[in-house]
Amino acid sequence: MQECIGKADGDDSVKRQRIGTKAVYSCIYPNLLVNRYGPWLDINIVLPLGPDRSLMIYDFYLKETFENEMSKTELANFIDQSLQGSDQV
Repeated sequence: MQECIGKADGDDSVKRQRIGTKAVYSCIYPNLLVNRYGPWLDINIVLPLGPDRSLMIYDFYLKETFENEMSKTELANFIDQSLQGSDQV
């Protein structure tokens, strides 16, 4: 398990809201990753496709109480921007 703590600089950007101030990353050998950060939990499965390729499958979960903190439009934008960030990574 790896744990990361961000600095509390008062940044209210979407990036800060998505990531939060703390992240916990767990790897369950050989191919399961469980990550908790901000309002998110994601589960990643890595499937080997060959000696130099793999497929990563992501399942994202957003804590239910988080939707009470934003309008439906803000929440939809937040989720879109967050998933776009994950796609880049």
